[in-house]
Amino acid sequence: MGLVVPEYMTDIHTIEDLNNYVEELNGQIIGIDPGASLSTITEEEVLDHYGLDDFTLQTSAEQSMITALDTAYNNEEPIVVTLWSPHWTFGEYDLKYLDDPDQVYGEGDDIYYMTRPGLDSEMPELIEFLNQIHFTDEQLSDLLVLQSELGNESAAVDQWMEDYADVVDEWMDTEL
Repeated sequence: MGLVVPEYMTDIHTIEDLNNYVEELNGQIIGIDPGASLSTITEEEVLDHYGLDDFTLQTSAEQSMITALDTAYNNEEPIVVTLWSPHWTFGEYDLKYLDDPDQVYGEGDDIYYMTRPGLDSEMPELIEFLNQIHFTDEQLSDLLVLQSELGNESAAVDQWMEDYADVVDEWMDTEL
């Protein structure tokens, strides 16, 4: 999670670089819900840590942030938003995270599966299969875009599996 700008903002690479774009960005970082941990970290830690004294975090519902991002992106206007991965916007827009060299937002996370105790000894072939499943950020973003576009999780999974048949074939290289 962190601060994100469109790739067309080519001269900005780090959170600290935002200080050079106060006017262009109207001193605003567009965020999500005020109670979200991403908003809290941004407001209580990131702004102070990186000396973003001329910025305020404008919090609202996630959909409001996405609407602002969409409008700015379609007009190639500067914007900075709070986002996290995986998120479907990374599959829809050409975005980049601003470097957080001091890792105020923390290190990246991974997604793991969990099973009930004993499943590994009862069904080792299933555990072997699950261990072969790996997603890149791009693959997860594409799945989330399909879910958003199709409005149906099953249809999104079916389409994603068709689009990424080679990846799924690698996963299925296990006898169940």
